[in-house]
Amino acid sequence: MQAFNFQYAFNKRPQILERLRFVLDTCKERNLRLVTIWGLNETIRFYVACGQRAEGYRIKMDIDSGVYGPEVKANVHTYAALLSNITKQDMADLGRLTDLYDEMLYRGIPPNMNTEKSLINAALEAGEFRLLAALLEKSRNRDLTKEPVTLQARFIAARGQAYIALHSIKHALDELEKLLSLRMPKDSRRIPHKMISDSDSQEIKVPSRLSETRDAYFIYLRSLYESIIRICIIRRQIKLATMHLNDMRANCYLPPSQMAYCWFVRYYAKRKNIDQLLEIRDMMLQDGVPLNEYVYTKLITACMFSPKPRLITQLAEKVATKSVSSNTNATTANISCAIYSTKSRNNDGSLGTSTVDIHTNIDSPISEDKSAPRKSGLPAISKATKLTTEVAELVYHPKQCIRFLEDMLLDLNASKTNIQDERYVPNVSITNAVMRAYIMLEHPELALREFNRYCYHQRRLHPSEQVPDITEHKYTVSFVFKMAFSAASSLSDRIEKQRILTTMTEWGIQQKLNT
Repeated sequence: MQAFNFQYAFNKRPQILERLRFVLDTCKERNLRLVTIWGLNETIRFYVACGQRAEGYRIKMDIDSGVYGPEVKANVHTYAALLSNITKQDMADLGRLTDLYDEMLYRGIPPNMNTEKSLINAALEAGEFRLLAALLEKSRNRDLTKEPVTLQARFIAARGQAYIALHSIKHALDELEKLLSLRMPKDSRRIPHKMISDSDSQEIKVPSRLSETRDAYFIYLRSLYESIIRICIIRRQIKLATMHLNDMRANCYLPPSQMAYCWFVRYYAKRKNIDQLLEIRDMMLQDGVPLNEYVYTKLITACMFSPKPRLITQLAEKVATKSVSSNTNATTANISCAIYSTKSRNNDGSLGTSTVDIHTNIDSPISEDKSAPRKSGLPAISKATKLTTEVAELVYHPKQCIRFLEDMLLDLNASKTNIQDERYVPNVSITNAVMRAYIMLEHPELALREFNRYCYHQRRLHPSEQVPDITEHKYTVSFVFKMAFSAASSLSDRIEKQRILTTMTEWGIQQKLNT
């Protein structure tokens, strides 16, 4: 029973509970009665793991009332068993769990790491921050030297997570220093890469047979590193978060999880910082962390989405500062500005186009003798916002957008020209950004290819029902159709224009187009 309980503590496999139940049933059939405190403790642990905590309380009351004899008394392992496997259903009865802890202290039974860790995690899940602070204060000076290194690491990581919940980064960093100071186990056994490649820092599961290996130590180390990184990003302390990311890559041989990299990708994509996105992408490739659809979507859309006026103002100030430092006449630069096309809302809620439509191929120099500008299909920017060419180059990155698309296709081993290739199913955000990039690069035929790819897969995935994007991303879908119609008009493709109008009718998209 002890061996099975130990396995379940790490694996959480229901088959192990079935084996434990078979052991107890066999004991009942053979009239074998568990009368030692060790057997009773394992029985309590089994019932608690099965969600029958009340049965565990009953056994503990029988122990206290002397049913098993005066020599059988509750010890620290009895309380540890009752406080183990605390679930969300137990959160409502958190007072009873804390009463058990107080009772243990009243009887003069010193708590061990398991009891304190269980209560710390329970208080953390229940949001009882006063109790959490009191538990952390009480367990601060605990002597851990006699415990195995991996158990020390698990306890220290739990304390660090609790300090983060209390927004005490200083104490969390102190726990991280303790964790780094431990001498890691010397064990050649390895946890399979599939078990740890996509691990969640909040859900740490280590196989029992490998619980004392160096891999287990590094899993606890990475979990605390990533929790600190996450709170730094939430506080917008990106330099501090990057410093901890570099430290983790240097001190922990396990690569950062995909989730941790997604935090950085989301942060930099929102601010259109393409250079940092490229750096994060390179880190993921170096560490062998796969780029999923979320990462590629953020990379591609960051190149082309329409920033808020505040971000445009910051970029303009950045360019102005650079111009002043290089003795460039800022006034002249502002005169030679380009007002990009904007989207406006009609009275019926549909998207319209402003009358200001000029050539916006930022990758080619602007000359005075160029022909009349044509529609560009660019994202929406306020008419009051005037962009110099230098600012536009910081806002839109069409070539880099296409490079990210090609990287994703290469990663998926998908065809770029075959729109029916099922290995790549584009979402509306990627389609929107890629079409904009192709139109800016004066390739309307390629923009139409991506549009047809999107429509084909949406019909394939939803043959007899409405496409979900029409309700979830109404304005984005409308703008995609608008760009497709504009691209077909520039190519004078009447058949393609009619096909677009037919698709809009089938999907129930009400959009006024300049036919």
